[in-house]
Amino acid sequence: MLAGQRWRLETPRPCDAGERFCHFVVPTAGTPDLQIVFRDSEPLSWPDAPVFQNGELRLYRRDGVLWRETGVTTPVGCVAYRDGRVEGYLYPVFRPYYTSVMQYFSLLGTEYLLYRQGAWMLHCAFVRLNGKAVLFTGPSGVGKSTQAELWARYAGGEIINGDRAAIRCVDGMWMAYGLPYAGSSRIYRNECAEIGAVVVLGKAEENRVYRLGGGAAFGALYQQTTINPWDEAFQRDAADYLQQLISTVPVYKLEATPDQRAVDCLKEELTWNPRA
Repeated sequence: MLAGQRWRLETPRPCDAGERFCHFVVPTAGTPDLQIVFRDSEPLSWPDAPVFQNGELRLYRRDGVLWRETGVTTPVGCVAYRDGRVEGYLYPVFRPYYTSVMQYFSLLGTEYLLYRQGAWMLHCAFVRLNGKAVLFTGPSGVGKSTQAELWARYAGGEIINGDRAAIRCVDGMWMAYGLPYAGSSRIYRNECAEIGAVVVLGKAEENRVYRLGGGAAFGALYQQTTINPWDEAFQRDAADYLQQLISTVPVYKLEATPDQRAVDCLKEELTWNPRA
């Protein structure tokens, strides 16, 4: 279960869910929202040049289907993105080493699958407070994990994920979902909450919080959204999602100290949060 949807993964050999994915494995019944099927294969050949390439992958389009091949010097495998289904091909050279769900997901491009399923991935610490999600975002090293831990210590917040969240609009309500990707926090909870606020962090010697306007809020969140640079539709749709989000959910800038004073400062702005 990812971002409120059932994804079924079928592999040619048994694999271990591991620490990251064990909480996301749920009993399945009926038709999944996304079917992912891997099979063993010899390396595929490509008569045309890739539409995109970097040091880790190549992308091809063939017969209207996008193909993603991982590994440039020595290809590991390839996936084809089809409607409601992903077909994976695991090449022989690394096949014996693929024993975990995480390894298979490393070939998939999770942010792209989320996008195709109507969600997207934000770099943030996800804290649940009185039933609402507070998402602390900003560049690496700005103190997202620190602020999340402060809210857990001083305000009774629950850390759902320390580094990533999936965001989806469900029946007009913006929801945040924990993911099996959490950086060094190692907090991977398969839980969700309605988003009460997004907080863009900055470091300061004194605490100050203020509401961000549309342009500033959009720019700050766009920088922390995982978007494939090779896909114009992905970029366009992510921009549209963000515009809808910031028109509904308050986005704050918190210039923060790494202590309880930052919690007290922000708490005054969260109107749905009971005052301590």
